Amino acid sequence: MDHYQQIEIEIRGNGCVLWLNNPAKRNAMSSVLIEELMHFFSQEKLPYTFVMLAGKGECFAAGADLAEISTVSQSEAIIISENLQSLFEQMEYCKIPIIAAVHGYAVGGGLELALGTDLIFSTSGAWFQLPEVNFSLIPGGGATQRLTEIIGRRSAFFYMLTAEKISAAQALQMGIIQKIFSVDDFVNQVVAYLSGLTDKTNPATVSLLKRAIRSYGTSEGFIAESRGFAQLLVGEAQKKIRKFLGKESS
Repeated sequence: MDHYQQIEIEIRGNGCVLWLNNPAKRNAMSSVLIEELMHFFSQEKLPYTFVMLAGKGECFAAGADLAEISTVSQSEAIIISENLQSLFEQMEYCKIPIIAAVHGYAVGGGLELALGTDLIFSTSGAWFQLPEVNFSLIPGGGATQRLTEIIGRRSAFFYMLTAEKISAAQALQMGIIQKIFSVDDFVNQVVAYLSGLTDKTNPATVSLLKRAIRSYGTSEGFIAESRGFAQLLVGEAQKKIRKFLGKESS
């Protein structure tokens, strides 16, 4: 796939801004967008220290492409859901941090895309919503699992049952997002923050940290942590520790 229709890659230093680029449809989660994101994240080794997802136009991303899903069969609907979940699995197994930078709003599948990243940052005026119940639907891209893990069963059920909007301030308090930036020069602010963070971090450390956290709640979690800790300790970490001890004793 030499040319993308609905995503745009912008190199920013050692990082990458991956723009959702279908503003006429509010960056809806169309089959084309999902396919292109899957292709991008299927690359064996991405040559960046981070990937930041951001939306062109008025918002990060709206939900499903309603015109597209209004006529699909049940088997086709399963494929759509499975493709979304495959995409998010690719993102989980990616060895570098993936961040959603949300302005405007992230709704339905757009919020599920954000939840599939490692971190979510937003503008102060951004809001989030899972409105599927208004169409007699439930989420199909993992929100029933990921949002529940973050905010708990009762709260997740409430926000999916009521389709109530969640403000950026609420989302920060609930742990859905991790940092709020001002709307002015939002993308540049986030890029500068991520560049400062990742440029001084050992890529192997980030990769093993992601692997251990990904294993949370399974029997592999503590094993992944122990092995990652040991692997890193005997490398650059011990050098830094000895340097620190030398300074302490001087």
